[in-house]
Amino acid sequence: MSFLVFVAAALLLTSGMLKVRSGARVGIGFSPFSLGEVLAGAALAVGATMGALGMDVLPRWAVPVGVALLLFSTTEHGLRLRSHRKNRIETEGGRLAAHVRYLSGRKDKP
Repeated sequence: MSFLVFVAAALLLTSGMLKVRSGARVGIGFSPFSLGEVLAGAALAVGATMGALGMDVLPRWAVPVGVALLLFSTTEHGLRLRSHRKNRIETEGGRLAAHVRYLSGRKDKP
């Protein structure tokens, strides 16, 4: 049982860190659910490494709640990325026109 809890903790930690990283890289910020996912993964990892004492402290519903948080956080992050992508596609023409104006206004034309 503790191995499965550790695998769930590793999944939560990895997924949460990747969401925080991609949110920061794309520029959409990070969701509190992603941070909650990282904290839940850390708590599960600590509980799994404590052995028999950790299994007494760790409630049975901790892993299913962690997986539900993972699914909710993934869905929310996907929706945020989709809205960012749509916004970027809608403003692409304006960004291209600004770039062309910049190139046409330069004195040292290539």
